[in-house]
Amino acid sequence: MKSYRQALEGKPVLPSVNYLQEAVRQKYAPKWMGSWENMVEILQFTAANKTRLAYENLTTRLKAGQSQGEANNNTGIELSQAAELHGVAFVTRTFLEEVSGTKAQQRNKALNKVLENLLELFLLTNVLQYMNEILRVIQISDGELRALQSRLENVLKALRPDAVAICDGFDHHDQNLRSTLGSYDGNVYERIFAEAKEGPLNKKLVPDVIFSHMKPFIQSKL
Repeated sequence: MKSYRQALEGKPVLPSVNYLQEAVRQKYAPKWMGSWENMVEILQFTAANKTRLAYENLTTRLKAGQSQGEANNNTGIELSQAAELHGVAFVTRTFLEEVSGTKAQQRNKALNKVLENLLELFLLTNVLQYMNEILRVIQISDGELRALQSRLENVLKALRPDAVAICDGFDHHDQNLRSTLGSYDGNVYERIFAEAKEGPLNKKLVPDVIFSHMKPFIQSKL
């Protein structure tokens, strides 16, 4: 809220929220084109619009006599949504700059292709997820929405051969993830059942609680 107020007053803001100033100046969202840069700009404008709505509603409540705490609490849903969209806008912009910027020239083409597919997946997922907010600032036709869904399905197919390697690239051990899916020998289900047997509730065939709590009710005469 502080950054948006500064943007309204024409004061400098942090680089991570520069899009707020741009939204205040432009007033209208970019036209839908479907490119990576375009999707990032639209997500940023959507985040700015949500921030604007939260700011205006918060200000209205303060002018109506509510305390700062009351106004914050009553605007809590919109404030949370604005914060969430800001996070999406920041990550998508940073992701795009890392994948398509100068650093891309220092990586091999195969790695760049995987990162580009991940960027495509991340952008499409967020655009589709926040479409209800996006439609408040731009118009997208049914055909364009269908094209987005097709792009999502295509990039998932492209990523499938690299899915295990990508997950392993984060270097999280299955034990830390509490996952049994990272099985190079293919014995996934055997490990799932073995892991389930180690659970506290599965130590005995029939848990003690059945005898101590359920059995008396079952045997009682009502």
